[in-house]
Amino acid sequence: MLPDTELQAWREAWQAQEMVAPGLRERVAREIRRRRLGFAGALAVTLSFGIGIPAWAIVSRRADVAVLALAVWAFLAIAWGVSWNLSRGLWKPVAATTAAFLEFSILSCERRRQGIVAGSVLYAVILTFNLSWVYQTAPAAPGVAAFLLSGRVIVIWAITAGVAALALWNWRWLGRERQTLVRLRGELERSAARHR
Repeated sequence: MLPDTELQAWREAWQAQEMVAPGLRERVAREIRRRRLGFAGALAVTLSFGIGIPAWAIVSRRADVAVLALAVWAFLAIAWGVSWNLSRGLWKPVAATTAAFLEFSILSCERRRQGIVAGSVLYAVILTFNLSWVYQTAPAAPGVAAFLLSGRVIVIWAITAGVAALALWNWRWLGRERQTLVRLRGELERSAARHR
């Protein structure tokens, strides 16, 4: 949530017709830097898995690893497609005004929430595929229930629960942040209308 002093500074800047309110420019700059770092991380993961798994498939000449490589490429393509779609309009604000920077911040919150939902669905699909692949390729696989409750898989369930809790917390936090920004936009618009 934004501190009340920051909201007041933005309100005053809007009323004074400043180009961009103090603090808002830095907030948007942080968001753009975060997106660039996220892009660099996604590119590193893509190169690592997109090259590493197919290389393993070629070297090992195993059909099951070739299936894994194809699935990895499909998952990477889906992830990049969703990411590209969610990034539309979030490279920079459309104008150097407080209103444009505020709209950028609101859109960023909305898209980040959508990204959490999309990432959660993709995570569930990838996890299901990976567990199925590991189970099918195990030399002496136990029963499905025994496999899903084995020590290795229990660690995966624990990590999944932690990631899910973090995603839910972040999703809620972004929702509150968006509500604050939308409320501020309304207040600023009403204030600007009164001063015309």
